Amino acid sequence: YKEDNILYNMLTNKSINDKEMIGYNKVINDMGEIYYRNNDVLPKGFATNNIISYEDYEKLNGLAKQEVLLSNIVLDSHSNTKYASYVKEIKLDKDNYNIRVKDINKYVYNLDKNSMSKIIYIEFEAQSNNCSDSRIIINNIDRKINCNKQLYYFTLSDKNQKEIFITLDKGDYQISNIKMYSLDYAKIENSKMELDELIILKEDSNSIIGKITATSDEYFVITIPYEKGYEVTLDDKIVKYRKVDNNYIGISINKGSHIIKVKYEMKYRLICWFFSYLGLAFIFFINYLEKRRKFT
Repeated sequence: YKEDNILYNMLTNKSINDKEMIGYNKVINDMGEIYYRNNDVLPKGFATNNIISYEDYEKLNGLAKQEVLLSNIVLDSHSNTKYASYVKEIKLDKDNYNIRVKDINKYVYNLDKNSMSKIIYIEFEAQSNNCSDSRIIINNIDRKINCNKQLYYFTLSDKNQKEIFITLDKGDYQISNIKMYSLDYAKIENSKMELDELIILKEDSNSIIGKITATSDEYFVITIPYEKGYEVTLDDKIVKYRKVDNNYIGISINKGSHIIKVKYEMKYRLICWFFSYLGLAFIFFINYLEKRRKFT
């Protein structure tokens, strides 16, 4: 879930339009339009020699998994650093509930003074008998609850938040394994200072060209979702890229200055379009046959 998630926004260079969050300040552009900007967001591409293995990454709690991506790269490799998380667990009196809601119910959870105005992360497993209509809304973040048990999580980062507002729609809910964590934004606001930044020289719909100076032998990541069909060149030489951070494109680079180009090959885009439209045509054809069978 990406909406209103300050850590995701910091990682992917996002500005926001209509909500004041921790770390974001109001800006009015020349057109008189208001948006919110965070000067601590990470560059689109960066390099670091801080490597965390997927094995160690999976041992972290849900909030620390987001935190670690701001100053480390997660690889299918060995960790070369021991990550010290600033995430604190918030102790709860109870971690499971069975709730029957006949109408919309609202609850308020008051944060203690040590958790106020911090990033708050909540996760739990839940299911409901009212599959079509059951929802849990926490501080205006909406989740539809399925009949089958699954994990849900919320990252709350409103400025000056002192309370958590919870709304449940009609249904019988089974909620279990509730966990809650906090993170002081001041501990992560300077994360990008630890990284070597890619300076964008040129960018269009199909490619990005940038320059980076690596202070050591490092790993480079660009926040473009990993998939086949990209051509990545390092100093005009095609290099093999891999999936890092569970989602993005990454390559290894040596100490020194480099020109990196990431280009999406049009032939792969055309192939994707072809199979997408072929799939739609197949669905319409099956629906047509089904309607015809029922009519007959």
